[in-house]
Amino acid sequence: MKIGIVGLGLIGSSIARSVVSKEEISSVVAIDTNTSSLEAAASEKVIDKGGTDLSLLEDVDLVILALPVKTALKIAPEVVKHMKNGSILTDTGSTKVSLVRLIQPLWPRYVGSHPLAGKESSGYLSGESAILRDAICVITPTPSTDKACIETVKMFWRLCGANTVLMSPSSHDAIMAVTSHLPHLLSFGYMHIIENSVVPRSLIGKGLKDFTRIAASDPRVWKDIFFDNKDNIIPLINEYIKELEKLRSYINVGKTEAIEELLRQYSKIRRTLDEG
Repeated sequence: MKIGIVGLGLIGSSIARSVVSKEEISSVVAIDTNTSSLEAAASEKVIDKGGTDLSLLEDVDLVILALPVKTALKIAPEVVKHMKNGSILTDTGSTKVSLVRLIQPLWPRYVGSHPLAGKESSGYLSGESAILRDAICVITPTPSTDKACIETVKMFWRLCGANTVLMSPSSHDAIMAVTSHLPHLLSFGYMHIIENSVVPRSLIGKGLKDFTRIAASDPRVWKDIFFDNKDNIIPLINEYIKELEKLRSYINVGKTEAIEELLRQYSKIRRTLDEG
């Protein structure tokens, strides 16, 4: 199978590194506007061919849009113009409803994907095959998605080292808002507290660094995610504010037993996240 990767950033280059030596993959083609990334990938033999022209995708069997959601939405209509009949299109977007809504009518052999992998740094040089190894990749077909295309996409992600699960695009976006999107938003927002505090950097401990590690992520990527999934994120922000107001009220009026019980509930919930 010949694959084409559109976007050689963190995830795109990690995909290329994961499959380039697999016997099931006959060739890896990459498209990127950053010629330095393409040159580096070619010199490291991470790809077989690369360029800026989408026409390179004309004989590819599987195309992966490894791009931020907003960019993928913009370029997808152009990508499908260069794909051959029978080829399959997937992506790596962090939200799925808008992508499925746009792409499926344009290319029926589209299967949405989202590898739950990454790190706070971005770009070609940040990619590594280990990022995808044992990661979960959510695949988001609709009732009209071709079953054979789903199986091919599942096989591809297994070649990358990932484990696949299937769910609807809307369920994916709702779950990601809870498990990823709101936590990133809170981490970003806390940087305002840090910037305006008088705490010496030398006194910032591991707990704060753990909590705010993801605030170093690419703002352009996360801006698009927040806007694209706002219908799920805004209700969660409101719910979080209510919980903070409850905590503030308990502390303000001295409800020591009530807040201890609340903290005990929180702690119990957190410990269950590691079970299984």
